[in-house]
Amino acid sequence: MSNAAPVWTFREAIRPGVLAVRHHLRPFLLIQGCAVAIVIAYYQSTALHGYAAQLAAWKASGGYLFSILSTAFAGVVLPEVFKLITRNGGHYGARQLLYNAVVFGFIGFTVDVFYRLLAALLGDSNSIGVVTTKVLLDQFVYSPFLSIPISLTLFLWRDLNFDIQRTRQALRVNFVKGRLLPALIVCWGFWGPVVTCVYALPAQLQFCLFLFAQAAWSLLLIHVSKGQAEGL
Repeated sequence: MSNAAPVWTFREAIRPGVLAVRHHLRPFLLIQGCAVAIVIAYYQSTALHGYAAQLAAWKASGGYLFSILSTAFAGVVLPEVFKLITRNGGHYGARQLLYNAVVFGFIGFTVDVFYRLLAALLGDSNSIGVVTTKVLLDQFVYSPFLSIPISLTLFLWRDLNFDIQRTRQALRVNFVKGRLLPALIVCWGFWGPVVTCVYALPAQLQFCLFLFAQAAWSLLLIHVSKGQAEGL
């Protein structure tokens, strides 16, 4: 009998991400479609500019605190309310919900910082070149090297009952192929179209559109991370 280790394949690595996308496909397509509709409506209807200006004013007055609290609400409160209404899926305890809120608040902070940085470096143009550059930096720099690794690590720590030793051990075992790559496949499939719409809007409205998509993404990220922890 051969003792050779099983050969790793790209298909096996992306399988958890593909399954997660299939599980949430309809709501994700709905969110992406809504994002496209919002961008089209903004540029085609001047009547929406007043409402958009009010959203931008709330965001500007709230600063980073607005980003933190609103992302925590979109990433934790809304999904839990949806699950209560539909009776779909389990629910986290108070301790885990508080932790989730802190994590998503931190994610919202980093997203806001990143959006501001891109606006400062590349400007506020919605030209094809500028939007494409921002999308590429978002999906192939910010996501694989900052947001996804940090998010996966923090949720893995939660799913392992906040055991630092077990979490460190899990991170040393097949992290890139077994955890990061599947999550990136999902990220690119969902956030690629969404952030294209985000960067097509003026800078002061980009974070507001991000929030609409965050509730759906939070369900996906938790689904992938929880499934990986159960396999340990």
